[in-house]
Amino acid sequence: MGSESEFLQRLKRQGHKTWHAQDAVVEHFIRDYQMDESWLLKRAIRFGRGQLRLLRASNPEEVSRWLGVPRRCFLRMIKRLMRIAAAWLKSDEKRMLVARWELNCLWGNVVEARLLRRQH
Repeated sequence: MGSESEFLQRLKRQGHKTWHAQDAVVEHFIRDYQMDESWLLKRAIRFGRGQLRLLRASNPEEVSRWLGVPRRCFLRMIKRLMRIAAAWLKSDEKRMLVARWELNCLWGNVVEARLLRRQH
């Protein structure tokens, strides 16, 4: 995930201009299994991995790291775990899903950071 954004960033670095066509019409095919919560949460991990790669491409020295992982991820993960617990206690399924999505995005950051660390 994020390949289109990465491509546009690469074009910009090469001096090309990009723009957003607000009136463009696109179609997305959403399959039944993509409505499943477990699939959605796995997508959050892929999204987090892609976001970290985009961040590193645009600003490779952005933050301090611990074991290759941006330190900010750890505190944010604890906060998301607390949000999940609070939503669970209130039986608020929507807030719990949002917090789980955010936690999985952060987990994707961690997974990608560790992979990038091993590659270097």
